Amino acid sequence: MFPVQPKIKLFHEPSLARLFADADVDLAKLINKELMIGDANQHTVERVNQWQAKFSQISQRIKSNLNQAHQYEVAQRQEVRRELRNWRQRQQHSV
Repeated sequence: MFPVQPKIKLFHEPSLARLFADADVDLAKLINKELMIGDANQHTVERVNQWQAKFSQISQRIKSNLNQAHQYEVAQRQEVRRELRNWRQRQQHSV
């Protein structure tokens, strides 16, 4: 009777964890004086750009999944309304 509900996926991005790990590596290198501040700043800018791109992709996927879930709920409610209307009509004709 009802269509199968789309599954809402959780988006775990291992690449984001990798970006955070890279930031930790740069911090350790800075502390140990193995990395110049200018290089660390450049790496930070590159990571921020990567983070923004990843979060944008994740955001789009979440919006898409929420839209699908909303469409499913709307269709389900419309089907219930149709069924109730048909049931009421059958009840009225049987009286």
